[in-house]
Parts: sequence; structure tokens; C-alpha cells
Amino acid sequence: DLIGAVVNNRRRVVVRLGTNNIQVNLNIPGQLFANKAIRLPASITNLNGQKIKGNISVQIYALQSPKHLYADRLWQLPDQHLLDSDQFIKQFPEYAYHNENMPTHYKVTRKVADITKRITDTTSDTLKLDVLQQQASGMYKVVMKGINDNGDSTSVTEYTKLNGIKG
Repeated sequence: DLIGAVVNNRRRVVVRLGTNNIQVNLNIPGQLFANKAIRLPASITNLNGQKIKGNISVQIYALQSPKHLYADRLWQLPDQHLLDSDQFIKQFPEYAYHNENMPTHYKVTRKVADITKRITDTTSDTLKLDVLQQQASGMYKVVMKGINDNGDSTSVTEYTKLNGIKG
């Protein structure tokens, strides 16, 4: 087991290594609904999953959606294109030429929120994202940064689709 107990006359030892000694834990679902309060559990942990004190900051950005919906590509993105983008779009208008159908490549239009919360190592903390209840439907970029009391930091970027009250 993970604590080094003897199992079948063998000792199992787990050593976790990494370049960052902290993790920020804020699970952003792939889809959020603005018709109800958005509360997400938040924590900062060390590499062994033990909670530690620090601050979590969350920046939320609205993204500009593509001009039209793309069909799912039935082939992998080529590493070299044989057609230039104009020729490709003319012949395959329902498919993305490169990665323009991926939220990671959408243009940021504006910052929606900048939230900072102090996180403890003894209680369960919740991050309130009520600001999203007033936002339009669409894709959003969520950048989460965690910093512990020793100054160690890490960040994670996630993307979510918001089904908002505005069109």
C-alpha cells in the first residue's frame, strides 16, 4: 500500500517527484450552467495530497467563438499542409484548417473576473463563481494560480463552456 506496509513479504515505497512541490486543486467542469449558483471546492496540496495553506487566484476570460461550427475531423491534424488555408476551406468548408476549432486557440475578448481566496489546511474551501451567472453563453478560459505560504507557486489553465442566461 502507499504507506510502505509489508504486503506479501514485499515493501512498496512510493516517492513522488516533481518540479513544483504544490498543486492547485480546482476542478472546472467542461460545462457550467449559469441558472444556479456555481460553487467549486478549492484547495492547495503538496505532492502527497496533504492540504497546505496559501492563496488561490482565479482569472476568468471570455473567449471569442469561431465564426461557425466545425465538424469533427476524421483524421489527425497533419504536421505539413499540402493545401494552403484558402484552398482547404474551399474544398472542406465544414472542417477546421488548423486548430481554430480548439478553445485553446480562441481569442480572449475580455476579463470577466479576478478572484483571490485564502485557503487553509484544515477546512474545506469553496470558490464562488457567481460572476458567471451574469455572463453570456460561450467558451471561457479559467486560469488558476496557487501560491503557498513559502512562496512556491503553480498554475493551471482550463476551458469551460458556459450555458448562460444571455444569448
